[in-house]
Amino acid sequence: MRSVTFAILSVVMFITVGWSYADEYDQEEIIYQMEPLIVIDTRLPSHPEDSPFDVAIIPGEEIADNQDLADVVGDETGIDLRRYGGAGTVGSLAVRGSSANQVLVLYDRIPINSAYGGDVNLNTIVIGGIHQVELLRGPASALYGANALGGVINLVNLPLDIYGDGLPHGTFSTTLGSDNHYSSTADVKWFGEYLSVNGAFSTQHDDGFRENSDLEKMGGSLRIDFHLPGDGRIFAATTKGSGELGVIGPLSMRDVTARQWDWSQMFYGGANLPLWSDAQADITVYRRQSERLYKSEMWMTETESDHQLTTSGAIADFHISLPYYQQVLLSGEFCDDYLISTDIGEQRGRNYALLVQDLFKYGPLELVGGVRYDKHKQWGGEVSPRIGARYALAEWLSLRGAYARGFRAPTMTELYWPVDPYFGGGGNPNLIPEHSWALEGGVELRPLTMVGVSMTGYYQRYEDLISGWPPENIAEARSLGGELSTWWEMGYGLSFEGSYSYNDMTDGEGEWLDYHPRHLIRAQIEWTSRLLRGSQLTIGLGADYTSAQNATYFDMTSFQYVTTELPENTLLSAKLRVDFSPFFGELRVENLTDQQYQQVYDYPMPGRQFYISGGFKF
Repeated sequence: MRSVTFAILSVVMFITVGWSYADEYDQEEIIYQMEPLIVIDTRLPSHPEDSPFDVAIIPGEEIADNQDLADVVGDETGIDLRRYGGAGTVGSLAVRGSSANQVLVLYDRIPINSAYGGDVNLNTIVIGGIHQVELLRGPASALYGANALGGVINLVNLPLDIYGDGLPHGTFSTTLGSDNHYSSTADVKWFGEYLSVNGAFSTQHDDGFRENSDLEKMGGSLRIDFHLPGDGRIFAATTKGSGELGVIGPLSMRDVTARQWDWSQMFYGGANLPLWSDAQADITVYRRQSERLYKSEMWMTETESDHQLTTSGAIADFHISLPYYQQVLLSGEFCDDYLISTDIGEQRGRNYALLVQDLFKYGPLELVGGVRYDKHKQWGGEVSPRIGARYALAEWLSLRGAYARGFRAPTMTELYWPVDPYFGGGGNPNLIPEHSWALEGGVELRPLTMVGVSMTGYYQRYEDLISGWPPENIAEARSLGGELSTWWEMGYGLSFEGSYSYNDMTDGEGEWLDYHPRHLIRAQIEWTSRLLRGSQLTIGLGADYTSAQNATYFDMTSFQYVTTELPENTLLSAKLRVDFSPFFGELRVENLTDQQYQQVYDYPMPGRQFYISGGFKF
């Protein structure tokens, strides 16, 4: 109660001080806003609406409105967010029906999926310092190699607003909320003629709504860029994060003793160098260290698992502009994973890759074709091709289509897990990667400057899926679906965004797969009004609908697997925000109608939650 009272007083203070300060805050700022470009689809800067592939961009202001990255990406079209509870619990994403370890996550184009388990818990990544999120739906192993079987997420740390006054700029915000939640984020940027610095720090605490479901995490990032003549630069950066959380487990098997500690740190640097008038080199080297420690005393037996993973690598891209409207990308990559684990001992994986891509653009037509070859120490070689096309029939209408193949590498757990003396099983070192191929087509409509519609249809086939224990490449699946998204600036301060996703995911025998809802609907409407003295009021209402889905679990009473159905759910949210430069305040309510629901069987989700936040920009 004291936390909520403090939050209310903080926001009142921000409003009062900000109102009186607004008259004095008339210093002219020189801000250069970089265009919202993406690199995720071709590894070349381009506009999202010009891409032959199904892409999306999430700007920094939308990222700042969320508590973690799982919520940021989970609202996008075609994304199914799956949580094991409230704040801090594992947050995994399914892109068009793919599993979490079939989605590649990049941090400034560096892959951060764990070689141990294959996926990334987005809740462990510090949200401060992320200035843009890029999303690519569909296979992309032709560009990124392993684990880009279902889609790719790129977290961009490079600031997109450049201030020309030579002064430091940034944002500070703090949030208080239900379950004794409090978090703070600070982001500072400074731009000089020859040097720019960007730093961020975040901290978060949450008691959780269940016993032993608390969370404590903090982290930060720092990036320094040295500007060279001819738009080149040399950069060095680091990120670091740590956290502790309670792992209560499912309702039927609660564990009040289980705790988990996560730690990660990455150093990376490189250069963007113009070679000559029509060529450029982008080089990045990195070293990432992470550790996860798990302890439990359930059943009066102490269990401890410790996994330390070190990943080192290098990425070198060479962009060459050729005659006849062509841009060629030549790239080489190296990655080395070294694991020390109490479960599977010391293991090492090493991968080399080469890729070539040709982009042809002439008038309304754009063609992209490429192929990549990966050579891995354990599972051998993989060839991944891709081709895409886009044609603008008019300024407001364009068609696009693509074919691509992707693969997911076996994890170290699947390869090397030891055989249990009582239950058998164990890893399988003879596993090969999972494979998929996909066809998609889409239409982009911009009939008016204030209205936009995007429609996509796709078919994706999965082969050599790893299943069973011990694991084997025996499963198949197929995904047939479509996506519709729209935005509308309605006038009088009203705006609307909505999306609908249909996905029919079945196995090789036509059976509906677990945790794949067929229908996802998301809608958000906002009203914005100018107030006195340059301030602004925003009121928003959102709705998320998820249809019913199957879930299979192991029943401890009958000692057999049972399939049940998770019912459909509709979640409403609301927000009230006031901006009074340079201050802002916001009240947000999640799960407005206090629904009881689950995204994973036997793991309840929190009910109605309140958050109040305030901050300032400088």
